[in-house]
Amino acid sequence: MNRIGGGLFFIAFVLLFVSELLEQSMFVDGLWYASISRNLAEGQGCFWQPQFSALIFARFFEHPPLVFGLQALFFKLLGDHFWTERFFVFIHYLSTAGLMLMLWRQALEAAKVRQYIGSMWFLPLLFWQCNLVTYFFQPANLLDASLAVFDLLAVFLLLKTARTRWVLAGCTLAGLAVGLAVWSKGPVGLFPLAFWLCYKWSFPQIAWQKVIGRSMVVLFSMAAFLCLVFGFSVEAQAALAAYWDTQLLASLSGERRQYYFQENRLFIIGRLLWVLVPMLLACVLSLRINRWRVWAPSHVKLFLAIGLTASLPLTLSPRQALPYLLPAIPYFSLAFALVSVPLVQYIGGFRFEKRAKWLQSLQALILVAVFATLFMAAKKYRQPNQRDAHLLEDVQLIGEWVGPEAVIASDTFDMYISGYLMRLHKISLDTAHQDREFLLRAKSGTIIPMGYNKLPLSTQLFDLYQKSGKTLGKIQ
Repeated sequence: MNRIGGGLFFIAFVLLFVSELLEQSMFVDGLWYASISRNLAEGQGCFWQPQFSALIFARFFEHPPLVFGLQALFFKLLGDHFWTERFFVFIHYLSTAGLMLMLWRQALEAAKVRQYIGSMWFLPLLFWQCNLVTYFFQPANLLDASLAVFDLLAVFLLLKTARTRWVLAGCTLAGLAVGLAVWSKGPVGLFPLAFWLCYKWSFPQIAWQKVIGRSMVVLFSMAAFLCLVFGFSVEAQAALAAYWDTQLLASLSGERRQYYFQENRLFIIGRLLWVLVPMLLACVLSLRINRWRVWAPSHVKLFLAIGLTASLPLTLSPRQALPYLLPAIPYFSLAFALVSVPLVQYIGGFRFEKRAKWLQSLQALILVAVFATLFMAAKKYRQPNQRDAHLLEDVQLIGEWVGPEAVIASDTFDMYISGYLMRLHKISLDTAHQDREFLLRAKSGTIIPMGYNKLPLSTQLFDLYQKSGKTLGKIQ
């Protein structure tokens, strides 16, 4: 089953991650973050005041700046290329998968079933990769992926600490990792602070004094780290205050209703249950096969509890969306993978006639599927998805006409067109003034703005206009 399971994971990895990463299209938030990071690498804005463009979010305080700074290092090292942010995303993927495997190994060793370490490594990764949240948003260059890595590191350190004598050092380092998660995307990264409470629920034999003491070490080390980061810089404090006012308080109070606003704060719980359905079905089948006995029950409870602490607090805010579950999915994948081990054993233990021949045939089929998925992924290289095909055609035509680093007036604000124009051509939109040489408008029939001529571009979604009296033609 090791080769077969590994082959299945590789197929899922190529089909659901690599093929998405190779596309020209990108989720709008990740598109903006790549633009902000590229601009920071090129000296536009500064670390505590990153910039999307000189006219739109000239000072971007929507999120803490750590991930922009980290991604800017990639742009400085690799340059402004199609691959730069995608390599950054790939590093996140490898880090998440690696930390999940380290947690998986710890759980198996603690449960004294070391014989399954080598043969079942693919199971939690397969559950994680085949989840809709991972499929849609792990390739999307989101801040949640960075937060997930730092929090996974914190949980790994804390679980490791539970079995060693290096309690103070482990809890201190975990607190620093939680601080990095908070610095990545705010308070949603705080959930590892509840680790020792989750551990107490899963392993009742641990004394309450240890639970409280270790939790305090994690909390104080995190707080001390964040105080060092924000406490001695006026710019850092100003950025923190701006983030607090413009993003955090506005989101919690429901003032920001334009994106991801939900009237029902339990919306995110429904979405969580929906995306976990395949894992739950696998668990039911496995429990039925194992006569309703749970394999490694204490670690199952621990990972489930951590997953819930990563997802349930999202109900406090009316701003809710599927990407926000990205940090929680690895823990549910680990928990349900532990439960599903008997199912994999059962499938692998079938007694067929000429079983060796059957296994060889299955391995050959998986090998063919591997090459097929590699071919399918290669075909998507730098191609737009269905959502962005017309938009990217428009962006290419507009960019070729007006030239790089231009400023275009626009009477409407659209995150996708502004994101692609900035990322691909460094073109800024000016939504406040209409006296620019070029004007961008959504398709509006035959009505031409006064003082402008419509340019003869075969665009699909947007029209580009040039001031009357200007010579029509591409700017050289």
